[in-house]
Amino acid sequence: MVSQLSNRLIEDADMSSSFVSEHITLAQRIGFSIHAVFTGSPVGSMYISVSINAIDWMLLPDSTEAITAAGDVFYNVSDVKYLMARLHYTATSGTGSLDAFVNTKEAQ
Repeated sequence: MVSQLSNRLIEDADMSSSFVSEHITLAQRIGFSIHAVFTGSPVGSMYISVSINAIDWMLLPDSTEAITAAGDVFYNVSDVKYLMARLHYTATSGTGSLDAFVNTKEAQ
């Protein structure tokens, strides 16, 4: 689970291999955003998976992004109806480093 004191989801992840972030708890949340920033020359794909029970995870529709060079990806997700989310990176080739940050919007 992401620390309540920091919005850092991933720190200095090695993009020469695949990885999955810790989950983001979305109870009482209506939306969230993730900003992933990467350096180097990574090649792969990034996506968000979601779950309502922490056992069964599914791809969040329209969240897959192709990564072909240094840059960033920004996800802004509203109308959240699931309990958890996490960020995935699947490496194809190349190297790089990734930092990702998360922000959630609480229900009023």
